[in-house]
Amino acid sequence: MAMMSELTRKVVGGIIIAIGLVFLGLGFYAFVELGRIDVGAGWDKLESLTIIEVKFGAGNLNVTARNNGKVPVTVSEVMVNDVNQTFMMLTVPPHEQGATIISYFWTSGSQYKIELLSSKGNYFPYHAVAP
Repeated sequence: MAMMSELTRKVVGGIIIAIGLVFLGLGFYAFVELGRIDVGAGWDKLESLTIIEVKFGAGNLNVTARNNGKVPVTVSEVMVNDVNQTFMMLTVPPHEQGATIISYFWTSGSQYKIELLSSKGNYFPYHAVAP
């Protein structure tokens, strides 16, 4: 009899563990389906913008950027040396490049930190020295 109760205890314990794992799996599935986390599929939704060229013009900067991601990137804000600047709106489709003109009076030989801020809140920085 003592052996039977030990076997019963092990079986019941195994069943409880199995039920717990099922509920844990269902909870994780519901968490993912509700959009609280994005497992795997989120990587193709990440923005990827690289500033590839900055040309210093008379009273402006001409910034060219390439979208290396799979989603369009809309630039909603531009900063030069941590100060917001006036610029031409820019949306860069996936795997293409686009350019914007920033109104800015620069000084020859000075260093500039140029940042493009996307509508999703991502920053894409670049450092340049004016000719």
